[in-house]
Amino acid sequence: MAIVRMKRLRVIVPSKIQRKVLRDLTRLGCVEIENPVYTEMDEDMAQVIRPPSAITDAARARTDMVTALEALDKYAPSKRSFLTPRREINESVLFDEEAIEQAKEVSARIGGLVRQINETKSLVGRITAQKASLEPWTASDIPLEYTGGKEYAVIFGVVPIDEKPVDLSAILAESDLPAIADVIHSDNEQSYVVLVSYKDAQEDALTILKAEGFSQTLFKDMYGTAADNINRLDQETKTAEEKLQQLEAEIVTLAPHRDLLEQTIDALNVESLRETAMSSMLHTEKTTYFEGWTPEAAESAVAQVLEKNGCAYEFSEPAEIEEPPVVLKNAKLIQPFSTITEMYGLPAYRSLIDSNPIVAVSYFIFFGIMLSDALCGLVVSAVTFIILKKKKPAGMMKQFLTLFFFCGLSSLVWGALFGSWFGNAPSIVAMMLGKELVVPPVWFDPLAEPMKILVLSVVLGVVHLMLGMGCSAARQIKQGNIKEAIFDTGFWYMILIGGLGLFTGAKIFAVIALLGAVGVLLTAGREKKNIFSKLTSGLGALYGVTGYVSDILSYTRLMALGLCTGVIAMVMNTLGSLAGNSFIGWILFLIVFAVGHTFNVAVSTLGAFVHSMRLEFVEFFGKFYESGGRPFKPLFNQTKYTEVIKEEI
Repeated sequence: MAIVRMKRLRVIVPSKIQRKVLRDLTRLGCVEIENPVYTEMDEDMAQVIRPPSAITDAARARTDMVTALEALDKYAPSKRSFLTPRREINESVLFDEEAIEQAKEVSARIGGLVRQINETKSLVGRITAQKASLEPWTASDIPLEYTGGKEYAVIFGVVPIDEKPVDLSAILAESDLPAIADVIHSDNEQSYVVLVSYKDAQEDALTILKAEGFSQTLFKDMYGTAADNINRLDQETKTAEEKLQQLEAEIVTLAPHRDLLEQTIDALNVESLRETAMSSMLHTEKTTYFEGWTPEAAESAVAQVLEKNGCAYEFSEPAEIEEPPVVLKNAKLIQPFSTITEMYGLPAYRSLIDSNPIVAVSYFIFFGIMLSDALCGLVVSAVTFIILKKKKPAGMMKQFLTLFFFCGLSSLVWGALFGSWFGNAPSIVAMMLGKELVVPPVWFDPLAEPMKILVLSVVLGVVHLMLGMGCSAARQIKQGNIKEAIFDTGFWYMILIGGLGLFTGAKIFAVIALLGAVGVLLTAGREKKNIFSKLTSGLGALYGVTGYVSDILSYTRLMALGLCTGVIAMVMNTLGSLAGNSFIGWILFLIVFAVGHTFNVAVSTLGAFVHSMRLEFVEFFGKFYESGGRPFKPLFNQTKYTEVIKEEI
């Protein structure tokens, strides 16, 4: 967790070459441009400086292209496998203007086809809805546009169905009205009615029917019977579906441009990041000014780029009130484990303690004990190794996969020490073959000797806690607070060592623990003014021993999860072997073995990952860690689909 020293960077760039300067700095990938805050800008400066403009062309083009690529993936899915690595491409090819323009044309063409597809699908939806509204009227041979003759009127409508259907024609007959209400169709919700009446009686008939819930139905722009209109709509649907097929087929013909779209999305993403950076700069008519951060080790490379472009620049040490971004630099074997630290929170820039080597070793051990199965670990390491070699991921994904690769090796070692190979799988397989085989543990079997794994867990927990306390003492010593290191950590060391040493029966450990307790009692309240407050604070601090006991007991999860992995594996093996040595028995065994151990590997690996982190975050970091750092976010060729090969500037 060595924190890289940062330098404040201030730059004045000729406005006409600001894009070129940003491209060159992006190639370096080691300059973060921040949003400057000017709280005391005088009137003269305010008149000279122009507010930044929101430049969004690249971002907007990228959004359109992502939409086009999604459409291409939908109608012409790629046949690439998950393990297909990203294509390697030169910077000059990635940012080639002609290729970008060609990709924009393809994107616009796909976008137009997608819009037509959506419009056609909307049309099909409307046609389907119209057909559904006409279906109940197919039994009627009256044209939908027909409203009657000189003497009589025809009205279409619906009446809701209550608990008991109503005879509408009978109701009209009781009123002596020359009108008939013919029910064409009924469903669970309403009846579809055609009202025929003399025009003189039309209003009275409608009044009576409306009392029963009648509402008129209008068929706008429809001519002929319902059946005629349904036939017409069926033909329109067929035509629309044929058009959809043609449009989708046309999108498929653009599939060969997928690589071009992907690399252009990457190019536009980088360009949009540059535009965002430019929007945070201050501009005059001829110059652009920005501030940022760069690692001290990259100072000469950045200076070379800026001098080559004729920029005025300045490097300086961070001011006391400033909080520079944080970059962690670790040895190659330790680097993957820094992701655990970063998940907790980056350390403050001015942190004095490098705890990552301890995290790497302890997490490696904890994960292995919790998974503690040789074949489970082998599977985890093999899968991650294949992904790393084939997929060639970058960034955080690479770090995580490398972390799991190492942790799988740890589980392989601990599994061999404990004699667990998918539980007792070798013994079960031998039993089904009518033979006897026992794979002995290199060290001991936790299921047979649970006290040993319990003691091991507690010992590792005590060592881990004391290392955390040691980190706290080291930080205080570096800050010049030697007394605080002795009072706040040294005496507690004596209490813990003496207390644990009591189990050996040696009286010297009782003396050590007692001296430590007296030290805590007399020094914990050293900032208090009177003797009573000092002693009260000391007694309260001594009560904190219960917290240490609780922390130590937390490490028994090493035993619990380690035993759980082995027990689940043994249960799966036993279930699979129930049918014995027969054809059906072996089929059952293979199915249960594959499904059961896949489940066990997945669940146990997740459990080991989470609970190992918990021991680091709560028990270890809780003793000394100073979080609060913010990540370093430099401009770089941030790509998703391609791996950019750097070229000379």
